[in-house]
Amino acid sequence: MFLFLNLASAVGPEPSEEYLIFNSASIKGGGCYRIPSLVTAKNGTVIAFIDLRPGSCGDLNYDNKIKIAARHSYDDGVTWSDERMVADYGDNLSSSDSSSILNTQTGEIVVLYNFWNYNTEKGIYKQHVKISSDNGETWGEPIDITDQIAPPDSQNHFKFITSGKGAQAKTGYLYQALVDVSAGNSVYLIESKNGGRNWTRIDVRCQVADETTLIPLENGNILLNARTFDHHRRFFEIDPVNQKLVKQEDRPDLVDPNCDAGFMKYYYGKSNIVFFSNANNAGGRSNMTIKYSLDDAKTFSSGKVVQPGGGGYSSITVNRKYEVVMLYENPGKNGITVRNLPMNWVLNQ
Repeated sequence: MFLFLNLASAVGPEPSEEYLIFNSASIKGGGCYRIPSLVTAKNGTVIAFIDLRPGSCGDLNYDNKIKIAARHSYDDGVTWSDERMVADYGDNLSSSDSSSILNTQTGEIVVLYNFWNYNTEKGIYKQHVKISSDNGETWGEPIDITDQIAPPDSQNHFKFITSGKGAQAKTGYLYQALVDVSAGNSVYLIESKNGGRNWTRIDVRCQVADETTLIPLENGNILLNARTFDHHRRFFEIDPVNQKLVKQEDRPDLVDPNCDAGFMKYYYGKSNIVFFSNANNAGGRSNMTIKYSLDDAKTFSSGKVVQPGGGGYSSITVNRKYEVVMLYENPGKNGITVRNLPMNWVLNQ
């Protein structure tokens, strides 16, 4: 803990003001911004990804015009670039629910998302990957990984890669979660051993769960932190080498209103902190809160409130100033807001 107190002493005492980074009122013809994802590039650029949902606020199966947009910050979240498109294929080719991973070994940024072709494959959920080799300035062509990760006989299933943030283990392998709602709300761990270009599904079926975030554990396993229908989170610990479920645990201490959340591990020297952000309210999506763990997600702090009013999905990253940057849905401001949370402020709870 002494290490983290030293780290916190280098930053300011109070969070930044809320900044409305994606304003739904600015979308011509109506619509909304939803589904945040945050990543810090190897050069320090902070990138905020979002669903641009013009015309409606529906999910992929209701909106044929969803695009994935992004804004970049080159000064650790103080100012932001104009909006840029990451996945924009035109009407009837809809993309949504992005998640991002920094490959610390190569410096590449990997973005995963879900895709519907309303013209030729309406009703078929596809999963795509895009990779950037220049800190998110440009993106390669989409890679269709659907057949690599799909469970057997699931072509027509409602299945999707979870939004927010994936993870990289010390092995260099990348991980993310695939949800198959049609198969009894099952969640699978997916793994890439070559920087996101190819993926495999770990043959472990976790139930009952919805959108799922994850981190690598220090024992080499992967911890899945799942949205449930029981007003709290559910953890699944998976051994990816032996492809087995090691532990399943309900976490009533992590109250949740059936909503996606932010979850990440931050390494500092040989130590690490696990951060968790969510709508900390069993009764509805409000009370956006940040918690932390110093024991690999076994226990968590009581929480610091970032936004007491209405909330929703969130994503988190750490910038070069050792601030936790939190991007979250904010219906009270009709869009997506971002705040920089100094490390000492987060740890003082």
